[in-house]
Amino acid sequence: MFFRKLYIILKDLSIDTPHGYNVLGDGTPATLFPLLTGRTELENPDRRTSVSVKESVDDLPFIFKRVRSHGYRTVYFEDHPDIGTFNFRFTGFRRQPADHYLRHFFTLANAHNKKDRYCIGDTPSFLLMLKKTEEFMKLDGPKFAFTFISDITHDRSILSVADTDTAAWLRRLRDGGHLEDTLVVVHGDHGPRYVKQRSTLIGKLEERLPLLAIILPERYKRSHPDALANLRGNKRTLTTPHDLYHTYLEIMGLKEYQNSYRVPGSSFQRGMSLVEPIPKNRTCADAGVEAHWCACVKWTRVAEQHPLYRRSAEALVQYINTLTEEMRSKCAIRTLSHISYVQQQAPSKQLLTFEHSVDYDGYIPVFTAYTGEKKQTFSVKIAVGPGHGEYEATMTYSLTDDVFKLDHRAISRINAYNNEPSCISDTHPHLNMYCYCVQ
Repeated sequence: MFFRKLYIILKDLSIDTPHGYNVLGDGTPATLFPLLTGRTELENPDRRTSVSVKESVDDLPFIFKRVRSHGYRTVYFEDHPDIGTFNFRFTGFRRQPADHYLRHFFTLANAHNKKDRYCIGDTPSFLLMLKKTEEFMKLDGPKFAFTFISDITHDRSILSVADTDTAAWLRRLRDGGHLEDTLVVVHGDHGPRYVKQRSTLIGKLEERLPLLAIILPERYKRSHPDALANLRGNKRTLTTPHDLYHTYLEIMGLKEYQNSYRVPGSSFQRGMSLVEPIPKNRTCADAGVEAHWCACVKWTRVAEQHPLYRRSAEALVQYINTLTEEMRSKCAIRTLSHISYVQQQAPSKQLLTFEHSVDYDGYIPVFTAYTGEKKQTFSVKIAVGPGHGEYEATMTYSLTDDVFKLDHRAISRINAYNNEPSCISDTHPHLNMYCYCVQ
């Protein structure tokens, strides 16, 4: 895990991590435009350098400009000025967009330090940004900060070097009392895009499902007792950067800036606050996610006549018996007694065959034949004897090797085992859900 120490402190702070946080398009702008303006790139005025260099992005409705008019101090920090989100293929800002802005600093620092642009003197750039954000947090009055760090992930993946410092930074925010009135959101703009695994289904999903971790302000939780429950209830619901934008405004009490747009034909507003219930039947179409970027998958029933129907169930039973093999003198061999269902995961054809965007701006998708790893994912529910043990499991089937692959972490015992494993509970409690004692 790249952020082991950070994850520990986040868990201590009752982190909430929406698992269905889905990107809206290719690259960073597809996330940051809706996240910071409530609109997609195409819904904002066209400010690409390929169209015009005269008009800047100053007139776009950035959230840090809107909240500034309500008395908020503002920060917009971003490293890597040569590939800055709104400067790389866009015309950039003519006027400083926030009270505190580091672009000019990094531009000058990089010009004087061409050998190592990842450090400012003996301080890593990411750590400098964290320290400046921390200094900002100590100022009086309401504050809004957006700090975007890319130098440890964009051209090289060295996230682990920031683990200790990022965890310590968050711990200082907690110990300094800042979390009483501060919403903290830790998230990525997208997942890995150029790693070897990107050609696999898992790689495609990781690109589309970046990290999102949310810590609600303590005072807000007290004054809005349903907020935390709603946030946790949305954990496995499809969410997008549009929703994160709405959440910012909801918590700051500036709902008048939320975007009420609905995708034609949808019953739901495209952007929704994460501290309000989000419908479980929301689709990618409702949320404005194009099919080839949609990470949602469907499960289709496998017919009993299918050659993998019974094989998948038997593979699960065989794996359970493998887990108890070390205690065979005490644990009975389990046998298949009933198959409730076998389902196969079916990602969309657009997701599987999407290769990359063919144009410079990331608008036009290229689809090819899917040449990734030949695997299928199955979900199985069975009952076994002796006794009556019910299990659900997710497993993969390798078409190349013609074998099922299982992991104990993807198996659930869904009925009580009571005293079935009493003969090994004291010595091998990790086998409780699998063992049926023969004595």
